[in-house]
Amino acid sequence: MRFTVNLRYKDFSIKFYNVLLGFADNIEVVSVDEAMIDATSLVMEAERGASGLEDPVKRVAETIRAEIRKETSCEGALLHVVIKSASK
Repeated sequence: MRFTVNLRYKDFSIKFYNVLLGFADNIEVVSVDEAMIDATSLVMEAERGASGLEDPVKRVAETIRAEIRKETSCEGALLHVVIKSASK
């Protein structure tokens, strides 16, 4: 039983990271189910197309979260998005 659970978790982790890699400019792996991603370019793109009422960071985070749910069938997917920006 333990072996089966570990294989399922590994499968989840692979799907999770494949989703993140599709959205991230850069990724820092923290553990098998946790990462920090830089999605600045996506947020900047979302800002260009956003109305004044939309939060582009939230929009990007929700898009990533939805894709994680779709690929992993994990309803409890938690996502914190930190956007780094360079000072001019």
